Amino acid sequence: MNMAGMRQCWYINFKTDSMETIEVNAKVSTIEIDNDKIIINLKKEEWKAGDLFIPTKPKNLNEYPGWADHMNIYEGKVIQVESINKAGNLYSNQLYWNPSWCKKVKVEYKEPIIGEMAIFWDDNRKIAYCAEYNGMTFELHYSNDGACTKNAILFESTDQFKEFIK
Repeated sequence: MNMAGMRQCWYINFKTDSMETIEVNAKVSTIEIDNDKIIINLKKEEWKAGDLFIPTKPKNLNEYPGWADHMNIYEGKVIQVESINKAGNLYSNQLYWNPSWCKKVKVEYKEPIIGEMAIFWDDNRKIAYCAEYNGMTFELHYSNDGACTKNAILFESTDQFKEFIK
C-alpha cells in the first residue's frame, strides 16, 4: 500500500494478453471478473458500541423505507452507537439506523494526566461524569474517588462536556 492509501493490483488485459497494474483505493476488498463484467467489492465499515456517527436522510425513501419522519431531528447531529443488532443496524436514541445512512465520526481527544480533571465513561457517553484523574490499571481509568471506567479523556470545558454527553 502506498502513502495515499492506494494499493497496486494486477490484471490481465485480454485485448493485448499482457499483465498490467492499476491502483485501487484501500477500501476495495476484491475485484472479480464475471463474464464481461468487472465486480468491485468494497470493504464494509466495521461498527462497534461507542462509535460516533452523523446520520443523513436517504434521498430515495422507497429504497430505504426504514427512515421515519421523527428521525429528521437527528440528521446532521453527532450520535453515539449504543448497540448493533444482528442485521447490522446501529441502535441509538431508541431508533435503529441503517449504516448506509451514517458517516462515522472520528473525534480526537487528549489523554488526561494524573491530577487533571477528566471525563469518565464506559459504553454509554450519556452516563459520563467528571472527576480528578488518578491513572490507569488493567485498561481501566481510575478517578480520585476510586471509581473506574473503560474510557477517560481530558476535561477541557463545560461546553465540551455538554457536547460530549449529547
